[in-house]
Amino acid sequence: MSNPFERSLELLRQLHALDHAGMFESKEADAVRDKADSLWYQMTADEQTRIGKFSKKLYLQRRRWRFMERWLGPVLTVVGILLTFIGAFVWYFFRIRISP
Repeated sequence: MSNPFERSLELLRQLHALDHAGMFESKEADAVRDKADSLWYQMTADEQTRIGKFSKKLYLQRRRWRFMERWLGPVLTVVGILLTFIGAFVWYFFRIRISP
């Protein structure tokens, strides 16, 4: 990593990884933030904007993942149970209709 922009991208990835691991308020995260702060002023305004957009993108991806973790599992469980009951009903209904 040669320039401040590339180093900032890597630090941003590290910070989001720490957030994902539940360590956003840790000493490791503070150290990453301190390194990123010193690089911020070495970048151009365009690079700062790009870093901000990338951070927003990572944050939105994490929010989507949290939503899926929270809701998708239970929804799929309910759908699976309903399909099992429907399958059992169809099997029972056709078994009776086909039987002599």
